[in-house]
Formats: sequence, structure tokens, C-alpha cells
Amino acid sequence: MIGDIPVVTFDTSGHNRLVNDGPLSEAILAGLKSGYHFRFAGLSLEELMSTPEAPERLALFGYCRRLRAGSTDSIYPHYETLRLLIQAHWETPTAFDWKNVNVRAWEYEREIDRPEFVWDDTLPCGFLFPGSQSFSCGDCSAG
Repeated sequence: MIGDIPVVTFDTSGHNRLVNDGPLSEAILAGLKSGYHFRFAGLSLEELMSTPEAPERLALFGYCRRLRAGSTDSIYPHYETLRLLIQAHWETPTAFDWKNVNVRAWEYEREIDRPEFVWDDTLPCGFLFPGSQSFSCGDCSAG
């Protein structure tokens, strides 16, 4: 919850379902924008980015852009969130408060709003977002 507003997050299968259901997804999109805050999970965005087929990847990010028309934010994947928490604790162990560590992934939101990498088929599927870990989709030798 953000105040009185419920927060919703999809894993990768939820994003895939929006695309696969096409027009049936309109009610879901309208409902999310009508009273919920949508939080993009960084790992899900990285998985979407590693979709090898460009048309499918573009469709997935098209729906992400549509979700961004409502109340949204994004958070880093678990490994980056953990790194930031450890770093904050290391720097100020006596004043550490996990709620004050900024884990908002602004660069992920920028990529959704103004795609730079989503369109680039020359990037290997293991290339994700700047600063992120890389993994192979298993369909190629990248990563």
C-alpha cells in the first residue's frame, strides 16, 4: 500500500498475458489505472527485454508504456536491491534504516517511456539494462 492505494506488481507471466489476451486486457488496464499503483519488478522487465523475438518484445513494452499512463514506479531486481541495502548498511551501520534506501529503478522507467534498447535487435539477449547483471535466455550463446 502507498497510503490508501493498493500496489500491484506482475511477474513476467502477467505481462505476457496482457499481450496474449489482446483486447481482453483492456478491462485489466482500465482497472489498474482506476485505483491502483502499478510497480514494475526489475527482474520482470529484464526478462521482457531478453525476449529474442523483436515483435513480441515490442508488444510487451507497448503494454508497459500503457501501464505507465497510470500511477507507476519500478524497483530494481532483487540482486541490485540487496547490493544497495548492504552498501547503505556498510556506509552507516548505526543509522541504517532499510526503508530509507532508494531502490527505485529510474533508468528502467526511462527505457519504458523512451525506448532505446528495446528496438535494438543487434544486442545479444543477455544484454539487459545498464548496470544490471546479464543472463542468457537459453536460446542463444549470449550472456
